[in-house]
Amino acid sequence: MIQFHARSTKLAGLYLAILMTISLLFSVSVYELSVHELERSLRRPPQILQERTFGGGTNFTIDFRDQFRLQQEAAYNEARDRILVRLVIVNILILIGGGALSYYLAVRTLRPIEEAHEAQSRFSADASHELRTPIAAMRTENEVALMNPKLTLKEAKEQLASNIE
Repeated sequence: MIQFHARSTKLAGLYLAILMTISLLFSVSVYELSVHELERSLRRPPQILQERTFGGGTNFTIDFRDQFRLQQEAAYNEARDRILVRLVIVNILILIGGGALSYYLAVRTLRPIEEAHEAQSRFSADASHELRTPIAAMRTENEVALMNPKLTLKEAKEQLASNIE
């Protein structure tokens, strides 16, 4: 029983390693795609902020554009960090839930093997016991026959025939 518990744990670890590898690869892909989309949408300047001069030749848009870029950069960094934190939380949940599910599946997978092993052990013990009794009886009969100083060839042949039977 202990060996099957250890094997269940090893199999669960293998299942969990496969699950976490897939999850982490997926998370890295999602992170990269999300960051790329954020860069594409937040870092390009809006077309409304093109340089224009108003009335007296002063350029009000430059200050506004710089302020807008700073806000965009802050929004980009905040969104990127939120995506990363959420992906880490999701992967921690997958690790916990996947660990429990992996152990359950490993135990369920190995249960028929464990039952077959127990049945084989019982059969071996029963067969061993069943064979010991007739062998002990034959041995006793042979020892008694050999202790008889007046054992004839005919009696010895009858004893051997009885043992074969």
